[in-house]
Amino acid sequence: SGILEAADIANGNITLKGWYLSTVTFYFTDLVWFALAIKLFGYSEWITYVIPGLMAGSLFASCYALGTISGYKKAWALLLFLAFPGAAVSYMLSVAIIHVPTYTYIVISYILIDFYCRRRNRLYLFLSSIIASLTIFSDDITIYLFFLPIALSCFIANENAKDKFVIFSSLVFSYFLFKLILHFTNSADFFYLPGVGSPTFVSYDKLTFNISLLFKGLLI
Repeated sequence: SGILEAADIANGNITLKGWYLSTVTFYFTDLVWFALAIKLFGYSEWITYVIPGLMAGSLFASCYALGTISGYKKAWALLLFLAFPGAAVSYMLSVAIIHVPTYTYIVISYILIDFYCRRRNRLYLFLSSIIASLTIFSDDITIYLFFLPIALSCFIANENAKDKFVIFSSLVFSYFLFKLILHFTNSADFFYLPGVGSPTFVSYDKLTFNISLLFKGLLI
């Protein structure tokens, strides 16, 4: 359905009016890139293979960039860490409309925060805030992979207090932007997002199935 949504965006329905989505939008992380490809090259099946490959490559490149900011002496270890599970996760990474671009955006945000800590240029934090706000709007897993870790590090890290305050303030600013975007898209002119429902206890016959999903998720 994500490819169809992207095709609709490419055809002019940029607000996805009339669409009933699922738990997250994937709008700025996935859909806009597929929509751009469809707009430039037309609606074709190769897009569902090439674009996810480019996204996976971007994730690996950004992880390598983050891991080598302090130097390349231990780059071989990072390369092995990224390359070794490559065959096992290649199928997952090549699936269209999944969390891969979200991870890339998050890693880029981490890189920008690191640049701020090294160069004291608040432009990096501003860019990080913009990217993070668009990312959390598209995929709320960003809360657990970016917002919470950065917030915790601001309280427990043994770093300059002023820097920690500025970084935490940028985090608050980013979350405010996300809420602002959410407010403006909460109308009939935009898509409808039901989100994740309230947690409930499953019936006994589904217990083993849920346990198997848990172990599969841990293995993946």
